[in-house]
Amino acid sequence: MNPLFKSKPTMTNPNLLSLAVLSLFSFISICSVNASRRLADVDKQFGYAAGAPNEPAKWGSLRADWKTCEIGKLQSPLNIDTKQAQMQPPDLKMAYKDAPAKLVNIDFFLNIEWQGDAGGISINGVNYNLVHSHWHFPSEHTIDGKRFDAELHLRI
Repeated sequence: MNPLFKSKPTMTNPNLLSLAVLSLFSFISICSVNASRRLADVDKQFGYAAGAPNEPAKWGSLRADWKTCEIGKLQSPLNIDTKQAQMQPPDLKMAYKDAPAKLVNIDFFLNIEWQGDAGGISINGVNYNLVHSHWHFPSEHTIDGKRFDAELHLRI
């Protein structure tokens, strides 16, 4: 008989049940930590700070599978040049609503995942539902070369 148990091990035995629950929580904790580390490792490989070794202009040279970042012209991050930008606003109607949400902070952005119907927008008569919102800090994009403290993205 196993010295940890005074009686035959069964799932009704409190010692075995406690050990099983402890093992399960330990396993889940280890998996969560490893997943968080992997996400953090990827996020720390790139950055937004101008002049840093991992700034946007250098993303294409940071990893072989990011080579396209070096040659692409129409991708994030974008600089909006207000002298060249032309705005023709569409017929835009916003209809956002209160809804339960989950807030998640992941290194470069703060994410709100809507758990219910948060409403949405209508562009030229086509409706789009709000799925989640997130803030990049600092801003992902620039206006006239200036990066801001934060930038809001609404995902529809």
